[in-house]
Amino acid sequence: MGRVERNVFANLASAGWSAALGVLCLPLYIKLMGVEAFGLVGIFAMLRSVFVVLDLGIGATLCREIARLVAEGDNIREQRDLVFTLQFIYWLMALTIAATIFLLAPTVAHHWVRAETISTGTLTNSIRMMGIALALQFAFVFYQGGLIGLQRQVLLNGITVSQVTLRSLGALLALHLISPIPEVFFAGQIVAGAAGTGAVAVSLWRCLPASHGKRVRFRPEIIRRLWRFSAAFAANSVTNLGLLQGDKIILSRLLSLEMFGYYALAHGIASGLYAVIMAVVVAIFPQFSGLVARGDEAEISRAYHRGCQLMSVMMVPVAVTTVIFSREVLLLLTGDPVIVEKVYLILTLVAGGMLLHGLIQPLYYLQMAYDRWRPIARANLILLLCFIPLYLLMARRYGGTGAASVWVILNVCYLFILPFMYRPVMRGQQWRWLFKDVGLPVAGVLVIVGAAYWLLPAHSSRFELLAYLIATGLLGMIAAAALASRIRNPLVAQMRRLAAPFSA
Repeated sequence: MGRVERNVFANLASAGWSAALGVLCLPLYIKLMGVEAFGLVGIFAMLRSVFVVLDLGIGATLCREIARLVAEGDNIREQRDLVFTLQFIYWLMALTIAATIFLLAPTVAHHWVRAETISTGTLTNSIRMMGIALALQFAFVFYQGGLIGLQRQVLLNGITVSQVTLRSLGALLALHLISPIPEVFFAGQIVAGAAGTGAVAVSLWRCLPASHGKRVRFRPEIIRRLWRFSAAFAANSVTNLGLLQGDKIILSRLLSLEMFGYYALAHGIASGLYAVIMAVVVAIFPQFSGLVARGDEAEISRAYHRGCQLMSVMMVPVAVTTVIFSREVLLLLTGDPVIVEKVYLILTLVAGGMLLHGLIQPLYYLQMAYDRWRPIARANLILLLCFIPLYLLMARRYGGTGAASVWVILNVCYLFILPFMYRPVMRGQQWRWLFKDVGLPVAGVLVIVGAAYWLLPAHSSRFELLAYLIATGLLGMIAAAALASRIRNPLVAQMRRLAAPFSA
C-alpha cells in the first residue's frame, strides 16, 4: 500500500469516526436543547466554515510549501522558519476573530438571529463563546496544514479523533450533567478546541527536522515570496465562501432559529460526506504539490486519476445511499416522523449537491498545485454574482428547500466548467475522467443502491434498517472499487500477496 493510500485510509478512519459521531450526536443535541437552541449550533457550524475559509490562504500555503521543501530536501532551517513566520500571522488573525465576534455579539443577538424563546442575554453570551471557540479552531487548521504537508496524517488523525470525541461526547455529557443550555455546549467547544490546538501545535514542531541549535526566526522575505499564492488562494476562498456558505448565511437571517435548526440538521448529516471528500483531498494535495515541483508529468497524470477514482470509491456510495434513502436515514437518526417530513427533501438535495461537489475536487486541488488560480477565481466570481441573488430569491420563496436546490444547480454548473479547466494541465483527459474515473463507479453504485431501495423490506426495526443501509453502502463501495481500475488492480495484487503463503 502506497503512502497516499495509507494516508487516505487514515483520513477515512478519522473522518468516518468524526462524521459518525457528529451525525449521531445531532438528534441528542436536539433532544437535550430543543430545536431552537440547536439552531445556534447550526450557526456555530456555519461560522466555523466561514472563518476556516477566510484564513487568507495561509494554511494551504503552509501545506504546499512544506510538501515542496520536503520533496526538494536539505532545507531544515527553511521549514522551521516558514512555520514560525506564518504561525505569528495566523495567531494574530485568530485573536482578531475572537475580538471581533466578542464586540459584535450584542448586535448579532438583537438584529440578526430570530429567536422566540431564547433570551437576548443567552444569545449574546453564546455568540461571544462561539468567538473564542472559533479562534482556537482557526489556529488548529494552520498546524493541521503543516502536518498534512509533512504527510504525517496518521498522527494528525489521532489528534483529530481525540478532539472530535472530546468536543462531541464531552458536550453531551456536560449538557446532561450540568444544564442543557447553549452556554454549556459552547464551553465544551472551548475546552476541546484548546486541547486539540495545543496537541497539534506541539506535534507539528516535533515532526519538523531538528535545527541543531539554530534558532528559528521571523523572516519577512518568506511573506514577500509567498503572498501571491496566499492571496490567490484567499481570493478563491472568499468566492467559495459565498458559494458554499451563502445559503446558510442568508437563511440564518431569513428563517426563525427553529426552522434554521431543521436546515442545520440536514447539513450536519451531509457534513459526513464532506468529511469523506476532505479525507481524500488532504491526502492527494501534498502529493500533487511534490510531483509538480519535480515536473514529473506522467506521474502527475497517474496520481490524478488514482485520486479521482479514490474519491469515487470512497464518497459516491455514501452519497448515493444518503440521497436515495434520505427518509430512512432521518428516521434512523431521530425516530421522529415530524422531523423526517420537514428535513428529508432538504437532505436529498444537499447530499446530491455534495456528491457533485466531491467529484470535481481532485481537479481543483491539482489546479492549485500548478498555481493556476486565475481561471478558478474568474469562474467562482461569475458564479457568485449569479448565485447569491438566486439564493436570496429561492430562500425567500421556498425556505430551506429552495436554498438546497440552488446548491445542486451550482454544482451542476461546475461540471460544465470542467472541460475548460482540463485544457492547461490535463489536456484531452476529461473523457477518461468522465468515463473511467467517475462514470463506471457511479453506474455500479446506482445499480446496487437502486436495487436495494426497490427491495427495502417494509416495517423494519431501526436496528434492521441500520444493518440494511450499512450493507447497501458496503456493496456499493465494492461495486465502485471493482469498476475503478486504479483501485481494483492494487487491491487484487495485495490480496494475492496476502494469499500466497496459504497457497504455497
